[in-house]
Amino acid sequence: MTKRRWLGAVALLLLVGGVLWVQTAMDKRALPDGLRAVIASGPMKFAPVQLTNQHGQTVTESWFTGQWTFFAFGFTHCPDVCIATLTQFVEIKKALAQRHPKMAPPRYVFISVDPERDTPARLATYLSAFDRSFIGMTGTAAQIEALERSMATFHRKQTPSASGDYQVSHSGEIFLLDPAGRVYARFVPPLETSVVAGQLNSIMTLYARETEQRLASRT
Repeated sequence: MTKRRWLGAVALLLLVGGVLWVQTAMDKRALPDGLRAVIASGPMKFAPVQLTNQHGQTVTESWFTGQWTFFAFGFTHCPDVCIATLTQFVEIKKALAQRHPKMAPPRYVFISVDPERDTPARLATYLSAFDRSFIGMTGTAAQIEALERSMATFHRKQTPSASGDYQVSHSGEIFLLDPAGRVYARFVPPLETSVVAGQLNSIMTLYARETEQRLASRT
């Protein structure tokens, strides 16, 4: 066997091994079939961050603990994806209120990937057109990029036009943080908001079970 073929065989074995390892990790969690496509194989912790919300208040990673939080990346000059995402937030919030009126409502967060233009004041105005309870956040480019890396996502600023206007390519995923401040699930568009609302209760049940098992293993 030539060296090139040998290296190719090793790479293939590593790839297959990695897939099997991920699948085994998922199987050990005994995930319901309906959640396998959205539950993170391993909950991801937020990177240390210092952001600013639309009220000018400083927000660190500890803010994202204590309750469930839906969040997405975007920017206020976005022509389509962000409008669709925030509209989905509105629909998810409405569906949850109807399905689970006694459930503590999750938070809905929109994090800008365009800190050059998205000031706290602009975020406040933009989000108020969808729901005044939605929370907008911005920060330095370095802070946003560090947060994206911890979420295994990224954005890319496009070349400005002659007028100086530009667009930003970014993920259209909606992330769900658990009360421990970890990415517990991620929803990839196109989404059926009624399905997401239905899945949330199952996700919360799974989280409660895993938390109980984790605490029991420490005793």
